[in-house]
Amino acid sequence: MRPSRTWNAGSVFAVAALEASAHGHHDWARRVRERALHWYHELPPAVQEQEADAYGLTWILHSVGAWPELETRVSRLAHDAPDDARWIAFGGLIAANKGDTARARAVDARLAAMWRDERVEARRALLLYERARITAMIGARDAAVDLLRQALTSSLGFNIHIHTDPAFASLRDYPPFARVIAPKDQGAGT
Repeated sequence: MRPSRTWNAGSVFAVAALEASAHGHHDWARRVRERALHWYHELPPAVQEQEADAYGLTWILHSVGAWPELETRVSRLAHDAPDDARWIAFGGLIAANKGDTARARAVDARLAAMWRDERVEARRALLLYERARITAMIGARDAAVDLLRQALTSSLGFNIHIHTDPAFASLRDYPPFARVIAPKDQGAGT
């Protein structure tokens, strides 16, 4: 597949893995993950390290559950930009995946402090969303749903792909989560 500025073969693998996992096709998702990792490792190092697609490649690794590669990549990106909320949040997801709830909670607290900073007004909803993701991964379901609800009712807006976010995997069968991400009838004012 010819790469474009915003879409490449890795993006296709990521979306396929996300949808497969979200709908219970874990064997298929595992095979997609293997193909995605092969694709990623075949990228020239200069492409892997280019900053123009820093988030895209990181999102792909997270989407396919490539935790070791994700940790290596985020460590480098966070070193170069230690105050970037994207890399801070991925660090929290990595910690939660490892079962390091103390570190994940510390990252959540850091994101909460960033949220209170008036200079990040445009990113407040995204910070709430990232906190919801970390909170879900450490098993605090009600708190995660509340943070997600806050993000969605502020400026984040609804995104159809929330149901596939791997951070919310433990919430997929949780009724309060299902209610928050259910499509709303805009015409009825709900």
